Amino acid sequence: MKNFVAIVLAAFMLVSLAACEQTESSSPSSTLESADSVQSETKTVSGVDNSEPVELTMVIQTDGIECADNAMLDEAINELLNEKLNVTLNIKRCTFTDTRTNMNLWLSSGEPCDVFNSWFSWNTYKDYYADLTPYQDLMPNALEALGNFISNGYNGDQLLGLPAIKDWVSYSCYMMRKDIVEETGMNPEEIKTFADFEVLLRKIKENHPDMYPLTNGTAGRSTLFTSTVNAREDGTQYMTDMCIGTGLGIGLMDPATSSEVSCMFFSDFYKDTIEMAYRWTEEGLMYDSSILNGFEQVVAGTAAGYGTSYKPGIESQETVSCGTEMVAVCMPDPKDGVLVTNTNFNWGVNKNCKDPERACQLLDLLYYDVDLNNLLSWGIEGVHYIKTDDPNIIEYPEGIDASTVSYYSWGKWELPNNYLQYVMAPSPSNLWEEMDEFNMAAAPSKALGFVFDTTPVEGEITAVQNVITQYDPGLGSGTLEPSKLEEFQQALLDNGVQKIIDEAQRQLDEFISNKQ
Repeated sequence: MKNFVAIVLAAFMLVSLAACEQTESSSPSSTLESADSVQSETKTVSGVDNSEPVELTMVIQTDGIECADNAMLDEAINELLNEKLNVTLNIKRCTFTDTRTNMNLWLSSGEPCDVFNSWFSWNTYKDYYADLTPYQDLMPNALEALGNFISNGYNGDQLLGLPAIKDWVSYSCYMMRKDIVEETGMNPEEIKTFADFEVLLRKIKENHPDMYPLTNGTAGRSTLFTSTVNAREDGTQYMTDMCIGTGLGIGLMDPATSSEVSCMFFSDFYKDTIEMAYRWTEEGLMYDSSILNGFEQVVAGTAAGYGTSYKPGIESQETVSCGTEMVAVCMPDPKDGVLVTNTNFNWGVNKNCKDPERACQLLDLLYYDVDLNNLLSWGIEGVHYIKTDDPNIIEYPEGIDASTVSYYSWGKWELPNNYLQYVMAPSPSNLWEEMDEFNMAAAPSKALGFVFDTTPVEGEITAVQNVITQYDPGLGSGTLEPSKLEEFQQALLDNGVQKIIDEAQRQLDEFISNKQ
């Protein structure tokens, strides 16, 4: 794997690592100053014969709601792609649950699935990705936009994916209805621990007994971030780096200062949190839905807030989604975010794709074409949004809002280049500049750049994942009694979790030794 760590750490610690070699572009913003300038400065690929029409299929995540104008958007997108690449694109829209359940089947069965995102499952899907190394000449704009972050798309010497340009820092928060928080008299900026947060939730429950104060951000996922957060003795929180496999709960519990690998299901924080989750669920302070996302429950008036990932502009973004002003309760504090190796949203080409050259050209277009990005993200100008005097800001047409617009993209944050998307009012015009500063200010994990090779422990990983699926959703959501924790931990040990930890520690130690 390319030396991503040395380059990124140089961006963070110029003094201590001044000897590290750097290229001109260490972050996407250095090559993506504005949407208009990007459109006019893009490179063209010469000597490519696109005379034969090609049909491709691209998988995009949705929240499960079928937008009325999907067909209208598909037609507009294909008008653009037919002109630029002679491509007809079939967009396969599927939910988070559909993807996690069916993606392996789609890929292994040969069902059309040419361009797709790793969607938190890099280690699972990477065997289906084509090696893009021979096609790099077809993706000059994508490679320039990504700069050194391209290293997150490598598996050994193979370039299997192109990382999405988005918020890279691992960080979580809880979005709450501002009016309901104000009723309690509490200042969300002063809430730093779960004990503080519980006081807020109880006051909300007292004021709104028929409402759940807290719910999950994504249907089917736990409300509380038990796998990404740890706590100090005073209860304040900081981010972990669960960098081993997917959903194993194995990684660094204190990533900024220690390279020790452990399993968070054995941590005091996990034990304390599931006991709290059980109590909150029993008392009606929290409810995890398997059907509705958090913003949908807020819109329906059944919940006051939900857990989600933090990034600059999140309050404005969720205000638009919820149709009411939202405020973030940040636990951990933003300064306690951590920069981790991010393979969660790598875009790649199916190794069974019949025309990988055209698929690579499509990926390249997604990293520089403003019109294509905003068609996918916001829809059609004049129908689903209108421009304002600020070239970066858009708003909904008169009489339309987030709840009534006939096209929207729930998963626009997973698209290849977020920095090309217009910003919906009331988000700030300089949102993407703030995002870049946010990305570059976080402390790097000791495992930054490390990608775990699962081959030596594949059997144990499967067994451990099955155990986690059996216990963690219930414990994390507060629907399974905390007394089951010991049974859960023993099942993990019986199925080889320690072998995975030992192998991960060996590989990480070797990785750290080699980069010094």
